[in-house]
Amino acid sequence: MNWLERDPLVYIILLNWKSWKDTILCLESVFRSDYLNYRVIVCDNDSQDGSLDRIKEWAEGRLTVETPDHLALRRLTIPPVHKPIPYLECDPCRSGDTGAADVVGIPLTLIQVGSNLGFTGGCNVGMSYALYQGAEYVFLLNNDACAEVDTLSQLVAVAREADAAIVGSRVLDDSGTREIFSGASWPAQLFGIRAVSQKINEKPYWPSSYANGCAMLIRRDVLDDRLAESRHYFDPSYFMYCEEVDLCRFGWSRGYNCLIARDAIIFHGGARSSGGGVNPRCHYYLTRNRIRLANRWLSLPWKMLFHAYFIPSRLLLQAARLRRRRIQILKAVGSGLVDGYTGVNGRWKHHGYSSSVK
Repeated sequence: MNWLERDPLVYIILLNWKSWKDTILCLESVFRSDYLNYRVIVCDNDSQDGSLDRIKEWAEGRLTVETPDHLALRRLTIPPVHKPIPYLECDPCRSGDTGAADVVGIPLTLIQVGSNLGFTGGCNVGMSYALYQGAEYVFLLNNDACAEVDTLSQLVAVAREADAAIVGSRVLDDSGTREIFSGASWPAQLFGIRAVSQKINEKPYWPSSYANGCAMLIRRDVLDDRLAESRHYFDPSYFMYCEEVDLCRFGWSRGYNCLIARDAIIFHGGARSSGGGVNPRCHYYLTRNRIRLANRWLSLPWKMLFHAYFIPSRLLLQAARLRRRRIQILKAVGSGLVDGYTGVNGRWKHHGYSSSVK
């Protein structure tokens, strides 16, 4: 049987940080997939709250998580999938385990990352393990999301039919009533301009400047090229947010294309794992990392236009937040501007200090 006659091996990667209940609900949806050749990795960013123990109890059939009343989530997570689910534990930071164990027939791997490396670092650990194990694609899925039964099948089908290196899902909110993402245009996204929603009955897929990192399928060759050139998959300097845009811009610059698959649907819980849109951390990283994206990927004329727009627009938003007394968000955006323009990267120094930040 040649490559075109079989389902390529896909590793689904979930990143957990102090949100094991979300991760378990996500796993309940993932293990319903109608795709035949996949394995799952859960990377824990050193939650220190017993997350991996809870996930192991779930896999052994000793723990269930109550499903929210959202129709989409209940449909995708109830009744529970059959247990036990065989799993393998891997602790590369503490035991020197490099992923050499035989994982044939083991559908779930649990990796203790060892420290909080952010979304970028945690996913890099998972992608490194997956590629070592022979993955032909990796599917990054946020742990506070749930996937339709055929989502992975739809993504792989589009990737193969269109020879696409990166394929993203359409993203709906967790009630299934509002579309969050169906594609974007570059560099409009840097200016806060959202892409016009596609008419979903027109084509089975369409081009996008990036795939949303909460649900993106990535072919092995683009990751191999990225590693060879940059010594990483996701750039760890972003820590969290915008890293998927950076990877997709790298892909476009090397001739790889990025598409959105019309019929690949996931339901996303509004970034619960990172605290949501009202969390100062979210505003800090989005502010700082958009500056980094612009400096790295924009041409000089576009770069000048972006900076002429970005600083005044942030200051106007700051003034509005001051009137609403959203002081923590105001400080986070200000810190993001300063760090963005002074070249500060990685984890924010106030990442976990605020009482409103997990």
